[in-house]
Amino acid sequence: TAHGSDIHTLPYTRPELKPIILATLESADKVIFVSNALLRESRKLGYGGENAVVIPNGVDLSSFSILDKNETRRHNGVYKPDTHYVGFVGNLVPIKRVDKLPDIFLNVENQVPNVKFLIVGDGSLKDTIKKKFTANGLDVVFTGQVRPEMVPSWMNCMDCLVLPSRNEGWPCVVLEAQACGVPVVGSNAGGIPEAVGEGGLIVEEGDEFEERFAEAVCTVLHNPPSPEKLRKRAQEYDWEKTVQKEVEVYWSLLR
Repeated sequence: TAHGSDIHTLPYTRPELKPIILATLESADKVIFVSNALLRESRKLGYGGENAVVIPNGVDLSSFSILDKNETRRHNGVYKPDTHYVGFVGNLVPIKRVDKLPDIFLNVENQVPNVKFLIVGDGSLKDTIKKKFTANGLDVVFTGQVRPEMVPSWMNCMDCLVLPSRNEGWPCVVLEAQACGVPVVGSNAGGIPEAVGEGGLIVEEGDEFEERFAEAVCTVLHNPPSPEKLRKRAQEYDWEKTVQKEVEVYWSLLR
């Protein structure tokens, strides 16, 4: 199974691994890719693809569900009346493009009054971006690393989740947010567009990325999709369905 960095990063950061990765892909009876984008990337490496199967990662619908936003915000100590909440959930590292969050969030605040930002996670860029947020005078809450069981609660505080990553195989955080009824604005990197689908907006790479990304966030805040519709989409990716598809692949090789 190819998940992401094994295809879109390692062959370039460690070129000596490229022939080993290609040999592994070609010699396997089946290769499961978590997104069509990842399969396309593997073809760019020279992989033939005859033994490829695309099965996206799933979401645990029993853990991620729609909660009352105001009640959840009060529970987490971040409640403010008449306020929009925009958040990020993940590792604070360069591949996630969190170094651009201060600029994106500043552009959002310039267009939408009464907005609060939540950053759930930790990583090497935390101190750097924290300083930029402070310099910009933004209302930002850094939770640090939280227990997995607390992630759904923080997601339910948000009106929009952002994922401006520079690359992704298949971002599970997208479906987890949608299962909580939260729309997603993401970059067009890797498997993000496939994961977001009609449950949010996608921003193309290019000039003025931060400004255009902020505009997309504002669009979602002003015209939010139905939480129930978002959850219905996430239900298509229930882990039970994903596992069953993978089991069928394994059984097809053993019969």
